[in-house]
Amino acid sequence: MTEEISLTSYRITVLLVDDQHIIGEEMRRMLSTEPDVDFHYCQNPVQALKLANKVTPTVILQDLVMPQIDGLTLVRYFRANLLTRDVPIIVLSVKEDAQTKVEAFALGANDYMVKFPDRLEVIARIRYHSRGYINLLQKHEAYEKLKRSMQEEQERTWELAVLNQMSDALQACHAEQNTYAVVAEVFTQLFPYNAGFLSLLNKAGTSLKVEATWGNLPELLQEFNRNQCLALQQNAMYVVGCSSEKRICPHLPLQNPCSYLCEPIVARGETLGLLHLYFDAHDVHDAALFQQKVCSKQAIIHRMAEHYALSLLNLRLWETLRLEAIHDPLTGLYNRRYMEQSLDRELARAERHHTDLGIIMLDIDYFKRFNDTYGHEIGDCVLQKLATYLANNVRDEDIACRYGGEEFMLILPEISLEHLAIRADRLRMSVKQEVTIMHQNMPLTITISSGVACFPTHGNTAQEVKKAADQALYQAKAEGRDRTIVAAVCTR
Repeated sequence: MTEEISLTSYRITVLLVDDQHIIGEEMRRMLSTEPDVDFHYCQNPVQALKLANKVTPTVILQDLVMPQIDGLTLVRYFRANLLTRDVPIIVLSVKEDAQTKVEAFALGANDYMVKFPDRLEVIARIRYHSRGYINLLQKHEAYEKLKRSMQEEQERTWELAVLNQMSDALQACHAEQNTYAVVAEVFTQLFPYNAGFLSLLNKAGTSLKVEATWGNLPELLQEFNRNQCLALQQNAMYVVGCSSEKRICPHLPLQNPCSYLCEPIVARGETLGLLHLYFDAHDVHDAALFQQKVCSKQAIIHRMAEHYALSLLNLRLWETLRLEAIHDPLTGLYNRRYMEQSLDRELARAERHHTDLGIIMLDIDYFKRFNDTYGHEIGDCVLQKLATYLANNVRDEDIACRYGGEEFMLILPEISLEHLAIRADRLRMSVKQEVTIMHQNMPLTITISSGVACFPTHGNTAQEVKKAADQALYQAKAEGRDRTIVAAVCTR
Protein backbone atom coordinates (compact mmCIF):
# COMPACT_ATOMS: atom_id res chain seq x y z
CA MET A 1 0.00 0.00 0.00
CA THR A 2 1.49 3.35 -1.08
CA GLU A 3 2.08 5.83 1.74
CA GLU A 4 0.08 9.05 1.28
CA ILE A 5 2.24 12.15 0.80
CA SER A 6 1.35 14.99 3.15
CA LEU A 7 1.36 18.36 1.33
CA THR A 8 1.49 21.92 2.59
CA SER A 9 -1.86 23.68 2.82
CA TYR A 10 -1.50 27.13 1.26
CA ARG A 11 -3.69 30.19 1.88
CA ILE A 12 -4.68 32.45 -1.00
CA THR A 13 -2.40 35.47 -0.74
CA VAL A 14 -3.02 38.54 -2.87
CA LEU A 15 -0.38 41.22 -3.51
CA LEU A 16 -1.68 44.44 -5.11
CA VAL A 17 0.89 46.87 -6.56
CA ASP A 18 -0.69 50.22 -7.43
CA ASP A 19 0.42 53.76 -6.72
CA GLN A 20 -3.18 54.94 -6.11
CA HIS A 21 -4.16 54.43 -2.50
CA ILE A 22 -7.88 54.50 -3.37
CA ILE A 23 -7.41 51.40 -5.55
CA GLY A 24 -5.75 49.61 -2.66
CA GLU A 25 -8.63 50.40 -0.35
CA GLU A 26 -11.18 49.32 -2.93
CA MET A 27 -9.45 45.94 -3.31
CA ARG A 28 -9.22 45.55 0.47
CA ARG A 29 -12.98 46.18 0.71
CA MET A 30 -13.74 43.60 -1.99
CA LEU A 31 -11.73 40.91 -0.22
CA SER A 32 -12.85 41.71 3.31
CA THR A 33 -15.65 39.14 3.06
CA GLU A 34 -13.23 36.32 2.07
CA PRO A 35 -11.83 34.74 5.29
CA ASP A 36 -9.44 32.43 3.45
CA VAL A 37 -7.75 35.28 1.53
CA ASP A 38 -4.78 37.31 2.82
CA PHE A 39 -4.32 40.75 1.28
CA HIS A 40 -1.14 42.82 0.97
CA TYR A 41 -0.87 46.21 -0.63
CA CYS A 42 2.26 47.94 -2.01
CA GLN A 43 1.95 51.54 -3.19
CA ASN A 44 5.62 51.90 -4.21
CA PRO A 45 6.54 49.71 -7.21
CA VAL A 46 10.25 49.90 -6.26
CA GLN A 47 9.45 47.98 -3.05
CA ALA A 48 7.15 45.49 -4.77
CA LEU A 49 9.76 42.81 -5.46
CA LYS A 50 11.07 42.90 -1.89
CA LEU A 51 7.55 42.62 -0.45
CA ALA A 52 6.67 39.78 -2.84
CA ASN A 53 9.68 37.79 -1.65
CA LYS A 54 8.52 38.33 1.91
CA VAL A 55 4.79 37.52 1.68
CA THR A 56 5.02 34.84 -1.08
CA PRO A 57 1.76 35.72 -2.89
CA THR A 58 -0.35 33.21 -4.81
CA VAL A 59 -1.42 35.96 -7.23
CA ILE A 60 -0.09 39.44 -8.05
CA LEU A 61 -2.30 42.28 -9.24
CA GLN A 62 -0.33 45.23 -10.60
CA ASP A 63 -1.06 48.46 -12.35
CA LEU A 64 0.42 49.18 -15.77
CA VAL A 65 0.99 52.89 -15.26
CA MET A 66 3.05 53.80 -12.19
CA PRO A 67 5.81 56.29 -11.36
CA GLN A 68 9.49 55.20 -11.25
CA ILE A 69 8.80 51.79 -12.82
CA ASP A 70 6.19 51.14 -15.50
CA GLY A 71 3.98 48.07 -15.22
CA LEU A 72 5.51 46.10 -18.09
CA THR A 73 9.03 46.52 -16.65
CA LEU A 74 7.74 45.33 -13.28
CA VAL A 75 6.35 42.21 -14.98
CA ARG A 76 9.85 41.55 -16.34
CA TYR A 77 11.30 41.91 -12.82
CA PHE A 78 8.77 39.50 -11.34
CA ARG A 79 9.48 36.92 -14.04
CA ALA A 80 13.25 37.27 -13.61
CA ASN A 81 13.00 36.76 -9.84
CA LEU A 82 13.34 33.13 -8.69
CA LEU A 83 10.64 33.42 -6.01
CA THR A 84 8.02 35.07 -8.23
CA ARG A 85 8.73 33.74 -11.69
CA ASP A 86 5.74 31.35 -11.61
CA VAL A 87 3.31 33.47 -9.56
CA PRO A 88 0.24 34.44 -11.67
CA ILE A 89 0.23 38.15 -12.59
CA ILE A 90 -2.95 40.05 -13.40
CA VAL A 91 -2.14 43.41 -14.99
CA LEU A 92 -4.56 46.25 -14.27
CA SER A 93 -5.41 49.05 -16.64
CA VAL A 94 -7.97 51.81 -16.92
CA LYS A 95 -8.88 50.84 -20.48
CA GLU A 96 -8.98 47.99 -22.95
CA ASP A 97 -5.87 48.13 -25.18
CA ALA A 98 -5.11 45.17 -27.45
CA GLN A 99 -1.46 46.14 -28.04
CA THR A 100 -0.79 46.51 -24.30
CA LYS A 101 -2.39 43.13 -23.66
CA VAL A 102 -0.17 41.50 -26.29
CA GLU A 103 2.97 43.01 -24.73
CA ALA A 104 1.89 42.08 -21.20
CA PHE A 105 1.14 38.48 -22.15
CA ALA A 106 4.40 38.28 -24.11
CA LEU A 107 6.33 39.32 -20.98
CA GLY A 108 4.62 36.67 -18.85
CA ALA A 109 1.41 38.18 -17.50
CA ASN A 110 -1.42 35.67 -16.97
CA ASP A 111 -4.46 37.93 -17.14
CA TYR A 112 -5.60 41.44 -18.00
CA MET A 113 -8.27 43.29 -16.10
CA VAL A 114 -9.76 46.78 -16.48
CA LYS A 115 -10.13 48.13 -13.00
CA PHE A 116 -12.39 47.22 -11.61
CA PRO A 117 -15.04 44.85 -12.93
CA ASP A 118 -17.73 43.36 -10.72
CA ARG A 119 -16.53 42.22 -7.26
CA LEU A 120 -17.57 38.62 -7.94
CA GLU A 121 -15.48 38.56 -11.13
CA VAL A 122 -12.43 39.96 -9.33
CA ILE A 123 -12.70 37.32 -6.59
CA ALA A 124 -13.32 34.57 -9.17
CA ARG A 125 -10.21 35.53 -11.13
CA ILE A 126 -8.12 35.74 -7.96
CA ARG A 127 -9.31 32.30 -6.84
CA TYR A 128 -8.85 30.78 -10.28
CA HIS A 129 -5.24 31.93 -10.68
CA SER A 130 -4.38 31.21 -7.02
CA ARG A 131 -5.82 27.73 -7.25
CA GLY A 132 -3.73 27.00 -10.34
CA TYR A 133 -0.56 28.32 -8.67
CA ILE A 134 -1.21 26.40 -5.42
CA ASN A 135 -1.75 23.25 -7.46
CA LEU A 136 1.58 23.91 -9.17
CA LEU A 137 3.32 24.40 -5.81
CA GLN A 138 1.82 21.20 -4.44
CA LYS A 139 2.79 19.26 -7.57
CA HIS A 140 6.36 20.47 -7.20
CA GLU A 141 6.28 19.65 -3.50
CA ALA A 142 4.84 16.18 -4.13
CA TYR A 143 7.44 15.55 -6.83
CA GLU A 144 10.31 16.64 -4.56
CA LYS A 145 8.99 14.57 -1.66
CA LEU A 146 8.51 11.56 -3.89
CA LYS A 147 11.97 12.01 -5.37
CA ARG A 148 13.48 12.40 -1.90
CA SER A 149 11.54 9.37 -0.69
CA MET A 150 12.80 7.29 -3.59
CA GLN A 151 16.35 8.49 -2.99
CA GLU A 152 16.05 7.64 0.70
CA GLU A 153 14.64 4.22 -0.17
CA GLN A 154 17.49 3.61 -2.62
CA GLU A 155 19.95 4.77 0.00
CA ARG A 156 18.40 2.49 2.63
CA THR A 157 18.54 -0.43 0.19
CA TRP A 158 22.20 0.33 -0.51
CA GLU A 159 22.94 0.70 3.21
CA LEU A 160 21.31 -2.66 3.92
CA ALA A 161 23.36 -4.23 1.12
CA VAL A 162 26.54 -2.80 2.68
CA LEU A 163 25.36 -4.05 6.08
CA ASN A 164 24.88 -7.55 4.64
CA GLN A 165 28.35 -7.38 3.09
CA MET A 166 29.68 -6.35 6.50
CA SER A 167 27.99 -9.36 8.13
CA ASP A 168 29.46 -11.70 5.51
CA ALA A 169 32.92 -10.19 5.94
CA LEU A 170 32.72 -10.45 9.74
CA GLN A 171 31.64 -14.09 9.52
CA ALA A 172 34.71 -14.79 7.40
CA CYS A 173 37.00 -13.38 10.12
CA HIS A 174 38.79 -15.99 12.21
CA ALA A 175 40.45 -13.50 14.57
CA GLU A 176 39.14 -10.40 16.31
CA GLN A 177 41.94 -8.28 14.84
CA ASN A 178 40.66 -9.02 11.32
CA THR A 179 37.31 -7.38 12.13
CA TYR A 180 38.85 -3.94 12.68
CA ALA A 181 39.64 -3.44 8.99
CA VAL A 182 36.11 -4.59 8.07
CA VAL A 183 34.54 -1.89 10.26
CA ALA A 184 36.85 0.81 8.89
CA GLU A 185 36.09 -0.19 5.29
CA VAL A 186 32.30 -0.23 5.83
CA PHE A 187 32.29 3.18 7.51
CA THR A 188 34.42 4.56 4.69
CA GLN A 189 31.83 3.25 2.21
CA LEU A 190 28.80 4.62 4.05
CA PHE A 191 30.34 7.89 5.23
CA PRO A 192 33.06 8.79 2.70
CA TYR A 193 33.35 12.36 3.96
CA ASN A 194 33.40 11.60 7.69
CA ALA A 195 36.33 10.41 9.76
CA GLY A 196 35.94 8.10 12.72
CA PHE A 197 37.37 5.37 14.88
CA LEU A 198 36.58 2.05 16.56
CA SER A 199 37.66 1.53 20.16
CA LEU A 200 37.17 -1.56 22.32
CA LEU A 201 37.09 -2.10 26.08
CA ASN A 202 39.87 -4.00 27.80
CA LYS A 203 39.11 -7.23 29.65
CA ALA A 204 38.59 -5.34 32.92
CA GLY A 205 36.03 -3.11 31.23
CA THR A 206 37.69 0.06 32.55
CA SER A 207 39.41 1.60 29.54
CA LEU A 208 39.19 1.63 25.75
CA LYS A 209 41.86 1.33 23.10
CA VAL A 210 41.51 2.70 19.56
CA GLU A 211 41.75 -0.32 17.26
CA ALA A 212 40.89 1.21 13.87
CA THR A 213 40.58 4.68 12.33
CA TRP A 214 39.38 6.03 9.00
CA GLY A 215 39.31 9.41 7.30
CA ASN A 216 41.26 12.52 8.26
CA LEU A 217 40.98 12.46 12.04
CA PRO A 218 42.45 15.08 14.38
CA GLU A 219 44.91 13.93 17.03
CA LEU A 220 43.35 11.29 19.28
CA LEU A 221 43.92 9.67 22.63
CA GLN A 222 44.82 6.10 21.70
CA GLU A 223 43.62 4.87 25.09
CA PHE A 224 41.08 6.46 27.43
CA ASN A 225 38.96 5.67 30.46
CA ARG A 226 35.40 4.54 29.78
CA ASN A 227 34.12 7.32 32.06
CA GLN A 228 35.52 9.86 29.61
CA CYS A 229 32.84 8.95 27.05
CA LEU A 230 29.37 10.35 27.71
CA ALA A 231 27.77 7.80 25.36
CA LEU A 232 29.09 4.97 27.54
CA GLN A 233 27.98 6.77 30.68
CA GLN A 234 24.44 7.09 29.31
CA ASN A 235 24.56 3.78 27.42
CA ALA A 236 23.04 5.52 24.38
CA MET A 237 24.14 7.35 21.23
CA TYR A 238 25.55 10.76 22.13
CA VAL A 239 25.40 13.48 19.47
CA VAL A 240 26.99 16.91 19.59
CA GLY A 241 26.04 19.37 16.83
CA CYS A 242 27.81 22.47 15.57
CA SER A 243 25.66 24.85 17.63
CA SER A 244 24.99 22.45 20.49
CA GLU A 245 25.68 23.43 24.07
CA LYS A 246 26.24 19.80 25.05
CA ARG A 247 29.44 18.80 26.77
CA ILE A 248 32.17 17.34 24.58
CA CYS A 249 33.47 13.93 25.66
CA PRO A 250 36.79 14.37 27.51
CA HIS A 251 38.40 11.63 25.41
CA LEU A 252 38.22 13.94 22.36
CA PRO A 253 40.97 16.60 22.38
CA LEU A 254 38.95 18.78 19.97
CA GLN A 255 38.18 22.49 20.06
CA ASN A 256 34.71 23.97 19.60
CA PRO A 257 32.86 23.95 17.31
CA CYS A 258 33.06 20.17 17.45
CA SER A 259 30.41 17.96 15.91
CA TYR A 260 30.41 14.21 16.31
CA LEU A 261 28.49 11.18 17.51
CA CYS A 262 29.49 8.28 19.73
CA GLU A 263 27.57 4.98 19.56
CA PRO A 264 28.14 2.28 22.21
CA ILE A 265 28.79 -1.25 20.94
CA VAL A 266 26.53 -3.45 23.07
CA ALA A 267 25.46 -7.08 22.75
CA ARG A 268 23.28 -9.03 25.16
CA GLY A 269 23.64 -6.34 27.80
CA GLU A 270 27.45 -6.32 27.61
CA THR A 271 29.25 -3.15 26.50
CA LEU A 272 32.16 -4.04 24.23
CA GLY A 273 33.33 -0.71 22.87
CA LEU A 274 32.51 2.43 20.95
CA LEU A 275 31.98 3.65 17.38
CA HIS A 276 32.80 7.32 16.77
CA LEU A 277 31.95 9.47 13.76
CA TYR A 278 33.42 12.94 13.44
CA PHE A 279 32.02 15.82 11.36
CA ASP A 280 34.37 18.65 10.42
CA ALA A 281 33.26 22.29 10.49
CA HIS A 282 32.40 22.79 6.78
CA ASP A 283 30.20 19.68 6.85
CA VAL A 284 27.95 20.96 9.62
CA HIS A 285 27.76 24.75 9.24
CA ASP A 286 23.96 24.51 9.13
CA ALA A 287 22.54 23.18 12.43
CA ALA A 288 19.24 22.08 10.88
CA LEU A 289 20.96 20.22 8.04
CA PHE A 290 23.32 18.59 10.52
CA GLN A 291 20.42 17.41 12.65
CA GLN A 292 18.62 16.09 9.56
CA LYS A 293 21.75 14.27 8.40
CA VAL A 294 22.41 12.69 11.79
CA CYS A 295 18.77 11.64 12.24
CA SER A 296 18.76 9.94 8.84
CA LYS A 297 21.92 8.01 9.70
CA GLN A 298 21.22 7.09 13.33
CA ALA A 299 19.35 3.91 12.42
CA ILE A 300 22.07 2.49 10.15
CA ILE A 301 24.84 3.41 12.63
CA HIS A 302 22.90 1.72 15.43
CA ARG A 303 22.35 -1.39 13.31
CA MET A 304 26.02 -1.49 12.36
CA ALA A 305 26.96 -1.31 16.04
CA GLU A 306 24.52 -4.13 16.84
CA HIS A 307 25.81 -6.32 13.99
CA TYR A 308 29.41 -5.75 14.98
CA ALA A 309 28.69 -6.34 18.67
CA LEU A 310 27.06 -9.70 17.99
CA SER A 311 29.83 -10.74 15.59
CA LEU A 312 32.48 -9.72 18.10
CA LEU A 313 30.76 -11.53 20.94
CA ASN A 314 30.37 -14.70 18.86
CA LEU A 315 33.98 -14.51 17.71
CA ARG A 316 35.17 -14.15 21.30
CA LEU A 317 32.96 -17.03 22.38
CA TRP A 318 34.35 -19.17 19.57
CA GLU A 319 37.88 -18.20 20.58
CA THR A 320 37.13 -19.06 24.23
CA LEU A 321 35.81 -22.46 23.23
CA ARG A 322 38.81 -23.02 20.96
CA LEU A 323 41.23 -22.16 23.74
CA GLU A 324 39.36 -24.36 26.21
CA ALA A 325 39.59 -27.23 23.74
CA ILE A 326 43.40 -27.00 23.54
CA HIS A 327 44.24 -25.99 27.12
CA ASP A 328 44.38 -27.95 30.34
CA PRO A 329 41.71 -26.48 32.67
CA LEU A 330 43.79 -26.84 35.85
CA THR A 331 47.17 -25.48 34.75
CA GLY A 332 46.28 -23.34 31.72
CA LEU A 333 49.02 -25.01 29.67
CA TYR A 334 48.31 -26.67 26.34
CA ASN A 335 46.73 -30.09 26.75
CA ARG A 336 47.96 -33.45 25.45
CA ARG A 337 45.82 -33.31 22.31
CA TYR A 338 47.31 -29.97 21.29
CA MET A 339 50.78 -31.25 22.22
CA GLU A 340 50.47 -34.15 19.81
CA GLN A 341 49.23 -31.90 17.00
CA SER A 342 52.02 -29.40 17.68
CA LEU A 343 54.70 -32.05 17.84
CA ASP A 344 53.69 -33.39 14.42
CA ARG A 345 53.54 -29.87 12.97
CA GLU A 346 56.87 -28.72 14.41
CA LEU A 347 58.63 -31.94 13.41
CA ALA A 348 57.38 -31.54 9.81
CA ARG A 349 58.65 -27.94 9.80
CA ALA A 350 62.03 -28.99 11.20
CA GLU A 351 62.30 -31.66 8.53
CA ARG A 352 61.51 -29.14 5.76
CA HIS A 353 64.01 -26.59 7.07
CA HIS A 354 66.65 -29.14 8.11
CA THR A 355 66.68 -27.95 11.72
CA ASP A 356 66.61 -29.72 15.07
CA LEU A 357 63.56 -30.08 17.30
CA GLY A 358 63.95 -30.70 21.02
CA ILE A 359 61.66 -32.39 23.55
CA ILE A 360 61.90 -32.20 27.33
CA MET A 361 59.72 -34.62 29.27
CA LEU A 362 59.62 -33.70 32.96
CA ASP A 363 57.89 -35.14 36.01
CA ILE A 364 57.41 -33.89 39.59
CA ASP A 365 59.36 -36.15 41.96
CA TYR A 366 57.39 -38.00 44.65
CA PHE A 367 54.21 -36.19 43.68
CA LYS A 368 51.94 -38.98 45.00
CA ARG A 369 53.64 -38.80 48.38
CA PHE A 370 53.29 -35.01 48.28
CA ASN A 371 49.59 -35.36 47.48
CA ASP A 372 48.98 -37.92 50.20
CA THR A 373 50.81 -35.84 52.80
CA TYR A 374 49.38 -32.38 52.15
CA GLY A 375 46.14 -33.13 50.28
CA HIS A 376 44.90 -32.78 46.73
CA GLU A 377 44.31 -29.05 47.05
CA ILE A 378 48.00 -28.46 47.73
CA GLY A 379 48.79 -30.98 44.99
CA ASP A 380 46.76 -28.94 42.50
CA CYS A 381 48.53 -25.80 43.71
CA VAL A 382 51.89 -27.45 43.01
CA LEU A 383 50.82 -28.31 39.46
CA GLN A 384 49.61 -24.76 38.87
CA LYS A 385 52.77 -23.18 40.28
CA LEU A 386 55.02 -25.35 38.15
CA ALA A 387 52.89 -24.74 35.05
CA THR A 388 53.08 -20.97 35.54
CA TYR A 389 56.82 -21.17 36.04
CA LEU A 390 57.29 -23.22 32.87
CA ALA A 391 55.10 -20.89 30.81
CA ASN A 392 57.10 -17.87 32.00
CA ASN A 393 60.49 -19.44 31.39
CA VAL A 394 60.28 -20.72 27.83
CA ARG A 395 60.85 -18.84 24.59
CA ASP A 396 57.92 -17.45 22.62
CA GLU A 397 58.34 -20.17 20.02
CA ASP A 398 58.46 -22.97 22.62
CA ILE A 399 55.34 -24.93 23.55
CA ALA A 400 54.66 -25.93 27.18
CA CYS A 401 52.09 -28.72 27.68
CA ARG A 402 50.66 -30.81 30.48
CA TYR A 403 51.17 -34.38 29.33
CA GLY A 404 49.06 -35.92 32.07
CA GLY A 405 49.02 -36.17 35.88
CA GLU A 406 52.26 -34.64 37.18
CA GLU A 407 54.04 -35.03 33.84
CA PHE A 408 54.80 -32.13 31.48
CA MET A 409 56.37 -31.76 28.05
CA LEU A 410 58.23 -28.86 26.44
CA ILE A 411 58.63 -28.67 22.65
CA LEU A 412 61.57 -26.48 21.60
CA PRO A 413 62.08 -25.74 17.87
CA GLU A 414 65.49 -25.01 16.35
CA ILE A 415 67.73 -26.05 19.24
CA SER A 416 70.74 -28.37 19.24
CA LEU A 417 70.88 -31.40 21.52
CA GLU A 418 73.73 -29.81 23.49
CA HIS A 419 71.81 -26.61 24.20
CA LEU A 420 68.65 -28.57 24.86
CA ALA A 421 70.35 -30.56 27.62
CA ILE A 422 71.73 -27.34 29.15
CA ARG A 423 68.28 -25.70 29.08
CA ALA A 424 66.63 -28.73 30.64
CA ASP A 425 69.12 -28.94 33.51
CA ARG A 426 69.00 -25.18 34.20
CA LEU A 427 65.24 -25.46 34.34
CA ARG A 428 65.48 -28.39 36.76
CA MET A 429 67.75 -26.44 39.09
CA SER A 430 65.73 -23.23 38.96
CA VAL A 431 62.46 -25.09 39.73
CA LYS A 432 64.07 -26.50 42.88
CA GLN A 433 65.08 -23.01 43.96
CA GLU A 434 62.19 -20.83 42.81
CA VAL A 435 58.96 -22.85 42.81
CA THR A 436 57.66 -22.60 46.37
CA ILE A 437 54.22 -23.39 47.82
CA MET A 438 53.19 -22.09 51.23
CA HIS A 439 51.43 -24.54 53.54
CA GLN A 440 50.55 -23.52 57.09
CA ASN A 441 53.18 -20.78 56.92
CA MET A 442 55.78 -23.31 55.85
CA PRO A 443 57.43 -23.14 52.38
CA LEU A 444 57.27 -26.37 50.40
CA THR A 445 59.63 -27.00 47.51
CA ILE A 446 59.66 -29.57 44.74
CA THR A 447 62.16 -31.25 42.46
CA ILE A 448 61.70 -32.51 38.93
CA SER A 449 63.28 -35.17 36.76
CA SER A 450 63.75 -34.58 33.04
CA GLY A 451 64.30 -36.68 29.95
CA VAL A 452 65.71 -35.01 26.84
CA ALA A 453 65.51 -36.11 23.22
CA CYS A 454 65.98 -34.39 19.87
CA PHE A 455 64.92 -34.80 16.26
CA PRO A 456 66.56 -36.14 14.14
CA THR A 457 69.17 -37.50 16.59
CA HIS A 458 66.73 -39.73 18.47
CA GLY A 459 64.27 -40.58 15.73
CA ASN A 460 62.65 -39.50 12.50
CA THR A 461 59.07 -39.48 13.75
CA ALA A 462 57.30 -37.74 16.58
CA GLN A 463 56.54 -41.08 18.17
CA GLU A 464 60.20 -42.15 18.14
CA VAL A 465 61.50 -38.87 19.61
CA LYS A 466 58.79 -38.78 22.28
CA LYS A 467 59.54 -42.41 23.23
CA ALA A 468 63.23 -41.61 23.56
CA ALA A 469 62.51 -38.64 25.86
CA ASP A 470 60.10 -40.77 27.91
CA GLN A 471 62.74 -43.51 28.35
CA ALA A 472 65.29 -40.89 29.41
CA LEU A 473 62.82 -39.57 31.99
CA TYR A 474 62.24 -43.10 33.29
CA GLN A 475 66.02 -43.51 33.61
CA ALA A 476 66.31 -40.20 35.52
CA LYS A 477 63.73 -41.36 38.03
CA ALA A 478 65.34 -44.80 38.29
CA GLU A 479 68.74 -43.26 39.04
CA GLY A 480 67.38 -41.30 42.02
CA ARG A 481 65.30 -38.41 40.57
CA ASP A 482 66.13 -34.67 40.57
CA ARG A 483 68.30 -35.03 37.50
CA THR A 484 68.33 -34.59 33.73
CA ILE A 485 69.10 -37.48 31.40
CA VAL A 486 69.72 -37.19 27.68
CA ALA A 487 68.29 -40.10 25.72
CA ALA A 488 70.73 -42.61 24.38
CA VAL A 489 71.35 -42.55 20.65
CA CYS A 490 70.35 -45.83 19.00
CA THR A 491 72.87 -47.23 16.58
CA ARG A 492 71.34 -48.80 13.49
